[in-house]
Amino acid sequence: MDGVRLTEIVEKMNLKNLTPGVDITERKVHVPDVNRPALQLTGFFDHFDLNRVQIIGNVECAYLETLTRERKDEIYEKLLAHKVPCIVFSNDLQPESEFIETAEKNDIPVFGTCKKTSSFMGELIRWLNVKLAPCISIHGVLVDVYGVGVLIMGESGIGKSEAALELIKRGHRLVTDDVVEIRKVSDETLEGAAEAIWQYNKAIVDATYDLIPAVKPQIAMYEQFGIPGLQAFKKTVDYCKSKGLVVIGDIKRGDIGSTSAAYAVGHLGKVKVGSKEYVPFDEDFVTVNPYLGSDGVNPFIDVCKEEKKGLFILVKTSNPSSGEFQDRLIDGRPLYELVGEKVAEWGAECMGDEYSYIGAVVGATYPEMGKVLRKIMPKSYILVPGYGAQGGKGKDLVHFFNEDGLGAIVNSSRGIIAAYKQEAYAKFGAENFGDASRAAVEAMVADIQGALEAR
Repeated sequence: MDGVRLTEIVEKMNLKNLTPGVDITERKVHVPDVNRPALQLTGFFDHFDLNRVQIIGNVECAYLETLTRERKDEIYEKLLAHKVPCIVFSNDLQPESEFIETAEKNDIPVFGTCKKTSSFMGELIRWLNVKLAPCISIHGVLVDVYGVGVLIMGESGIGKSEAALELIKRGHRLVTDDVVEIRKVSDETLEGAAEAIWQYNKAIVDATYDLIPAVKPQIAMYEQFGIPGLQAFKKTVDYCKSKGLVVIGDIKRGDIGSTSAAYAVGHLGKVKVGSKEYVPFDEDFVTVNPYLGSDGVNPFIDVCKEEKKGLFILVKTSNPSSGEFQDRLIDGRPLYELVGEKVAEWGAECMGDEYSYIGAVVGATYPEMGKVLRKIMPKSYILVPGYGAQGGKGKDLVHFFNEDGLGAIVNSSRGIIAAYKQEAYAKFGAENFGDASRAAVEAMVADIQGALEAR
């Protein structure tokens, strides 16, 4: 919308016009925020928000009462020389005749309201936010169903009104018929944040999918935005699969019994509802924490066997404090080696043609450990996080691969999705973040390929 007419604001807010001689018929307000010109009344006009409605309350008037006549007139002239949309006196305050005269001379409308300053400001801002929100008109019928707006759309004569009538018969409320106006009030919502994440993800995938075999969305980054975040996670998974990518759900679940089984079904399997089956998230692989033992892993393995899907089990992670537990010696051997042997054992139950469906997570920041674990798990894919932002380089990764150059999936997260923030790719700028990500992937591929060729 190109602005809200001042006449509409006067009517909506029930304002008293104190300058009837000033023509307001063509005046508009273009921003929802308001301003209290306290600093301006002291003579400070730097950073003056003159495009906003100006509101004068008790504090401003009390200050003006401390000034001499000469100083007041000087301030009035300076303030009203700026082409502000209007000035509103709250709390039923009455401006001086000198103020009104100066306002009329400068063609600035002045209004009054009996409402308290804070109440009036809040009400005006909320109303302007709605009025100034982007708006589209859609042909359809809008019905309030248990507090949720249901928009029924379709070609003329398809039965929109009849469908709405059936809902109304059941006690629901008709909001509007024929033309529905939809306004985008704010992006500062969970829904808005989740949509932004989804759009960002889509752009990254579009820019890189032909260069990469797999993606690894981290579910916690979506869960923090609640249900809208999980919806964005699902949309991301589905879109990646539509591009032919393997999706590794980084969920790091670790529980036992029916809880573990429920996690496995939710992310890898099918859930039965009545006589029907549904696929909830539908990743190809998920990450699993094994430190509750086989009770936590076996339910996942059962689903993997049934659905031909896989796991990446945490063996040696890339974080600095991982050694507090994972490096502890048991019978003279570090715990991560024993977990690696267990992964190889579980993997033998789920073999593909060359590699198992049960893989391991081993951080790129521990290349020597990776060399040992590669020998322990020769038939397991190793998911290698820690490349790039956490310090891993191509030369650190060669031992994670088998002699055939296969067997490892190298993961770079921030190094790719936030590549535009790095000095090497700053030339692309934030607006071309997808191109920056593609360049980062190309550099990563070249680095790893060169390291493998040089070993």
